[in-house]
This record gives sequence, C-alpha cells and structure tokens, in this order.
Amino acid sequence: MPHDFNNSPTADIILRSGGQKAVAEFRAHRAILSIASPVFETMFSLPQPGAEKSTPVCDLSEDANTVEALLRLIYPVEGPNLRSLDELAPVLDAAMKYEIAVALSRLRKMLVQPDLLEKDPLQAYAIATRWGFEEQMKTASGYTLGLDIINSPTADTLNAISTANYRRLLIFHLERAQGAQRLLDDVAPRNPVCSACRAYVEKWHEEFKRKARDELSVRPTSKIVCSLDFLAPIVDAIEGGECTMNSCRRGGRKLETYRFYLEVLRTRIDMLPNTI
Repeated sequence: MPHDFNNSPTADIILRSGGQKAVAEFRAHRAILSIASPVFETMFSLPQPGAEKSTPVCDLSEDANTVEALLRLIYPVEGPNLRSLDELAPVLDAAMKYEIAVALSRLRKMLVQPDLLEKDPLQAYAIATRWGFEEQMKTASGYTLGLDIINSPTADTLNAISTANYRRLLIFHLERAQGAQRLLDDVAPRNPVCSACRAYVEKWHEEFKRKARDELSVRPTSKIVCSLDFLAPIVDAIEGGECTMNSCRRGGRKLETYRFYLEVLRTRIDMLPNTI
C-alpha cells in the first residue's frame, strides 16, 4: 500500500504545505529529514514553538503536491508519479532549495526519461540549463532536433532559457542543418534513368533536395525527410509530367524502389552530432 504521510504514529515533526492550494499536513521524522537535508537539519536544531505540548509544525512555502513528492523521494517508499515536466519542475526547485542530494539524483534521471522528453524537450533543456545539469542538457538538446525552435517555443519557455543557452541551441541546430543539407548532394539515388525523357530521376531528386533543404533548415533530423510519406508526393508530382513511357511513370508508384536511397541518407544524417 502507498505510504500515508498523514497517519504516522512515530512522526515527530509536521510539515505544513503552503501555496495557493489547500494547506496539507504531513507527519514525518526529523532524523530522516535531517540526514537527507542539511537545511532541514539546521531548521530542526532551532527551538520549535509549542514543541513541549504537541508535535512541532514546520511551515513550508511549497504546495502539498510538491511536499508529498519530495517526501516520496526521501523515504524508502513508492516514488512520486510525476507525469509531466510541469509537475517535476517545482519538485526539483524544492530539492535544490533544501539541498536534498538523494532527491536531486532521482529527479535528474526523471528529467531525461523519454516519455517526458518527447512531450516537451525544450522545457527539459530549459530546466537542465537553469540548474547547470550538463549531461541532461545535452540529452534534451538532441530531442529538440524535431522542433522548430524559432517559431514553436512559448514565451514562458523562452523566458526560462538564458540568451547564451538559447544561442548555443540555435548554433547546434544550424550546424546540424548545414551538415544534413550537404549530404543531400553527397548521397545520390541509384535509379535507372528513363530511356525516353532521360530526366526522371534528376527531376524528382532535385525537387526532393529542394524540399528537404527547407525541412532540414527547420528540423535538422532524418525522421521526416527520410520517410516515404515525405517523398511520395514529390515522386507523384513528377510522375504526372510530360513523359508517357511506362517505365518512367511506373517508377512513381513503386516507392519501395527508393527505400534504399532513403535509408542510406538516414544513416548518414544520423551520424552527424546529435547533441550539443
């Protein structure tokens, strides 16, 4: 059963939450909190008003959800269920405030869980850079490659990132985009040229490169440009051109023909530096 911090007969301290939500009280143990946090240790060394008559109360500024999550990171009980970075961020702030090393260690790992990173990698990057978590910052930077980091960030997210760290991310995206765009000219398809128009491959490939350059300038990742879904409308458009030779027009309907080309291109793009 989940641990109940409201019903602990051996508790010798009550942590009372603050915030704008309803106040909650958590019955805890000074010894455990003092071992986990030098800040709590100092707080508990001071005289507690009314401690002689009842269990002393320690008022905290954090809300109830944050206090409970923090306790679940300290105690040997089931950990907190932090389902988003919005839920994780205040707990991390509190762990830093109270200098709780065991909580910080667990939260740093949670910060780069794939399910949280995929939801909002830029927010994860902002959190990591704010606290100087270099390893987590690098991991988060890789997940931002699938984002338009110029037009998609919210004002709140941008405000949470320093100018220097945002510039660092922009340079990473730019260099990655330039590297991927160069590969569009280095990797060539191995399709036969139409015996009639002699230009089928050249036409679709040039159009593919043009559209791929545009896409890579925004999202410098292989995920979109190396998919058949991205290539299909390009080939279909060329297929509807002037050439009437079956060998030429048939090519557009056999997209599997281009899978090898896309896989080679994907492999080359994925070999580029994928983190800051």
